[in-house]
Amino acid sequence: NSRCYRRGCSCLKPSDPSDPNPPRFPSNESLFPTGDGFTPHEVAIPCFLSSFSKEEKIECHEFMEQITERYVFLCSERKRLGRKRRDLEDRIARTERKIRRLESDVHNWERRGYDSIARIPHCLRKHIRFLKKHWDIYQRSLEPDERESGSSSDEVPSANPPPS
Repeated sequence: NSRCYRRGCSCLKPSDPSDPNPPRFPSNESLFPTGDGFTPHEVAIPCFLSSFSKEEKIECHEFMEQITERYVFLCSERKRLGRKRRDLEDRIARTERKIRRLESDVHNWERRGYDSIARIPHCLRKHIRFLKKHWDIYQRSLEPDERESGSSSDEVPSANPPPS
């Protein structure tokens, strides 16, 4: 590999085998991308040990390149999965809103568009309109802060049943 044999490369510089701090990649020669909390300048690279033969140094360097490739792949995979997670969370939120609409009280079925799912039978529609009429009368009798929120709300109305 030509990277190990460039002028001034640390691979060819002898170091003391008893040195507790072996040479490290200079910041401008790092094999690793910056960021993501990975600090390769603090990682001792095995091919810098002078006691290795040229073949061993090349083998160690190729190993580090494979590790680097795997690291870069995993970083891009994490980013891709993060985007996918956001998309899925948005989809879940939309589905939950649809579920809340389906769980709404009977008097809201027409307003919530149940007809788009299945045709509401005429006899049931009459009953729904009867309930809706009494619900509206009940809502008007309440103080403004006790009333159900606006008619275009996606929220489920309060659990107070309409008066019979």
